[in-house]
Amino acid sequence: MPRLAVVLDTNAYWSIGEEAFEPFRCDEVHHSVIPYVSYFVASELLAHLSDEKDPDFRHCLAAITRLGRHCRRYDGSRYQMDFLQLPDAQVAKALFGLKIGSDSASPGVYADVIGDITDNPQPGVLHDWRESLGELREIVLRVEHEFVERLWARVILTVQPDAEDWQSILKSPKRPALMASLEAGQGLDLVAGTIVDRVAAKCGLVLTPTERDGAIANARKVFATPVHHHDLLVRHLIANGPDMSRPNRANSIWDHEITFSTALGARMNGVPLILVTGDPLVLQAANAAGTRQQIWSLHEYRERIAQRDVYVDSFVV
Repeated sequence: MPRLAVVLDTNAYWSIGEEAFEPFRCDEVHHSVIPYVSYFVASELLAHLSDEKDPDFRHCLAAITRLGRHCRRYDGSRYQMDFLQLPDAQVAKALFGLKIGSDSASPGVYADVIGDITDNPQPGVLHDWRESLGELREIVLRVEHEFVERLWARVILTVQPDAEDWQSILKSPKRPALMASLEAGQGLDLVAGTIVDRVAAKCGLVLTPTERDGAIANARKVFATPVHHHDLLVRHLIANGPDMSRPNRANSIWDHEITFSTALGARMNGVPLILVTGDPLVLQAANAAGTRQQIWSLHEYRERIAQRDVYVDSFVV
């Protein structure tokens, strides 16, 4: 009988070495842990496989094969993988009780490509999927670019309208007062409001001010981790002015998206769902949101599943 459901982020799949992977999986089996796949983790890893000259190609190839071995299960006739819902679908259901369609590829397409690569991680197999992987890479790069553009327009230019680069925000006379208001938590409603407005529009809803306020309050409670994560990201941007257009920062969008996995009381098939992450800002957001029992570091997870005198779900209240 399953006791815990888990989703690992990209950093976690990168960090687990091949030598440690089999004992890791045996520990999960002992505790009846059921792994799930995040579209965002799969997309981020697969996008690097469209070009063998990509500097992260070998790391991502190893990571995606670990993801495949970790998450697929045999149903008696074929291997299958279970994917988590996308964030906006989760928000629509939790806040408005509505279902919205997915604009992502179907789980079957992802499962097929991951399965083929897992079974035979060779250049020939990658060549068979080259067109699909190239299209996915373009989507990933576009999403990252749009994320960076939003931060530039809504944060940098709002604070420093004549900004020439990301560091320009450090010169703004508005910065000290803005930092103080964010430190006091005044940015949390703005983040939650953005989530509410986006999903309400997708659902075709026109909220009254009272309905919107109620949805914002509910979003802050149910999706506390992503709200705090984005707030921390903006605070870091205003405090330090990092160049978010750099690839290792533009991909912060995927860390943000996966934090929606662990909404308040998240469960899969009746058992608690946890996120295992290697990202420090996600862990910091979980601490701020009071959700650390649902979000563990890879080190914590490995320590807990290695125990034999206590079941791993006892760490989730």
